[in-house]
Amino acid sequence: MIKNICVLTLITILFIGQKNLYSAEKELFDVLPFPKVGPIMRMLTPTEMTVMGQGDIKPHHIWSHHHNHPNIGAAFLTQLSNDKKRFETFAMLPADYHVGHLTLKNLVPGQKYSLKIGYANPSSKNAQKRLADFSMEDFDWTNAHTMLFETLSTVPPDTFSIIAGSCRRICLEQVFTRSWGKEGDKTFKAMLHNISQAAILDQKTDCLAWFGDQVYPDGAHPVGDAKTENEYVELYEKGFSLPHIRALMSTCGCPTLMMYDDHDAGWNDIDAEKMAQYPEQSAAAFNAYSLFQRPYGKNTQNFWFTASNGVDMFFTDLRKERYPSRGEIMSQGQMDALKAWVLDDVRKDRIKMIISSVAFFLLPDDTDSWAGFNKQRLELMGHLIKNKIKHTMIVTGDAHCANNAMFKALTPDGEATGYEILEVLSSGFYAVAHNKAGRIKGFSDVIVDGNGYRFKTDHLDETLTLNNLFTRISGNHLTKEVIIQDYDKKNDLLRERKYQL
Repeated sequence: MIKNICVLTLITILFIGQKNLYSAEKELFDVLPFPKVGPIMRMLTPTEMTVMGQGDIKPHHIWSHHHNHPNIGAAFLTQLSNDKKRFETFAMLPADYHVGHLTLKNLVPGQKYSLKIGYANPSSKNAQKRLADFSMEDFDWTNAHTMLFETLSTVPPDTFSIIAGSCRRICLEQVFTRSWGKEGDKTFKAMLHNISQAAILDQKTDCLAWFGDQVYPDGAHPVGDAKTENEYVELYEKGFSLPHIRALMSTCGCPTLMMYDDHDAGWNDIDAEKMAQYPEQSAAAFNAYSLFQRPYGKNTQNFWFTASNGVDMFFTDLRKERYPSRGEIMSQGQMDALKAWVLDDVRKDRIKMIISSVAFFLLPDDTDSWAGFNKQRLELMGHLIKNKIKHTMIVTGDAHCANNAMFKALTPDGEATGYEILEVLSSGFYAVAHNKAGRIKGFSDVIVDGNGYRFKTDHLDETLTLNNLFTRISGNHLTKEVIIQDYDKKNDLLRERKYQL
């Protein structure tokens, strides 16, 4: 009897001890790789880097698409030169479809970093825990994404090279099938190869600059046109999770800078006045756009923004502020900001890019381009010419074709002013709709009430009309030489042109 009691007591002691041992162990949350979208570097400066990703979305039942499932973003940053580490968490709210943006601040200029990043599903008892209460030791980082990047130097570079373009449908060319295919992803595989080849030649790719129509809700959604926020989000999830574009954005080591155009906003040739007629659909489109394209997500101050990745760029907003009845392609506030930006002495002797989603000179009879808003086009060009703002180029899209030309400014009577400006049109990541190649011209009148300028080029190449193409724009701030290279979906060089700005 006593023997049995002793054995039972020993077993009880061992059980309690084991229980206490388990309870003392810390619960670790797995940092999982983003299942659909991300990680995407959105902005890079000497002291900051912004990255975004989308967490897991687990439905309550088979019919639900998104719901209140707890996600948190987790990031573990290491400065490679001194092994200094930092831990950050960030919100991935159900209301934002578990899309989160993290801005890493107070970085050291010109330094290489490694970033482990992903998302975690805290247990229900920890779901309400404040983000600031978590620590690095709460997480298992084994399965997290790893990103490598280098902050910009405080000394502006002498050269730059960016990959540019616009307009990608993500359905098959047989649009009526509504099926998701590989064709709309091939161009990004070519970009990956292009970046790798450039790196072998010691050429850095400073950023990916994409200026409009990243998604086509009109005619690309599986069941008719997208109208609700869920349907717009679904387009971004599917479009940005295709293998080659996802690999490109997550491994290129440079920011992907995006602006929107008419199709991102809803449908062809949209403007603020048309948006006002469909307020719910427009709000759905811009909410989804803000989550998946804007550099700081919903915290981005304006729909236009500036960036300095190798070259100074002003990304315009030519849809949300466009009022045809007032002759405005942008608000006066944005115009004043653009005029101040080009005039700033910081970039006086450097190459500058004005990024426009629609053509500036090359489509002289297209009312959807700047030609339909001649008063503001003259305001901008008059500002550039009168202030002798040189070394400027305008990079444009929308037309589903590609061309470039140096335009000389003449008086209305045809006399030379000595001013030149370059336009580079690149449109057709996968553009299956009709292109505007037949309307491309080498001249454009920017004249209002008899005053203004005539712009004309001495040479205009044949317009490229392939479905799949992208453009590498490289330049030297010292010599002011710019090289424009157009490539197809196999990364074969279609054409190369050199200009002196």
